[in-house]
Amino acid sequence: GTEVGLALGTPTYMSPEQAGGGAVVDARADVYALGCVCYEMLAGEPPFSGRTAQALIARHLGERPPSLQVVRPTVTDAFQDAVERALAKVPADRFASARAFADALDAAYLAGISGGTRVTPRTPVPAGGRRRLRGLEGDFRTDSSINRDQSLSASIS
Repeated sequence: GTEVGLALGTPTYMSPEQAGGGAVVDARADVYALGCVCYEMLAGEPPFSGRTAQALIARHLGERPPSLQVVRPTVTDAFQDAVERALAKVPADRFASARAFADALDAAYLAGISGGTRVTPRTPVPAGGRRRLRGLEGDFRTDSSINRDQSLSASIS
């Protein structure tokens, strides 16, 4: 088994409770790691960096990441809020599961559609495939010319 107090994981995506060697590490540590990945996908760089693993871990433990909207102004408030919540230092302040985080990202995407901008895949999603986080995977293009009155059903896979 793993010893209490031993931090395991990739420091770039390590939750504060993992970095601190906490005895209680649950699914919310994975939500934090997924938040780091989403941040990196949107910003083009991870939320924290450091010259050493120890410096990187210290930043995860004690700093807030730069606002996504500062490094990428096109990120909506809803995406910013979802990623910030996933990156909360206290596990109880994060989404309880990756599914809950994915639902928040989905809602953020749908809110963006209702605002008149839609991000759509250039390649089709396989029929019967699992519902995907639209706007976060695949080869995408932005289509700002979508009429608000158009049906949203075509964008939901």
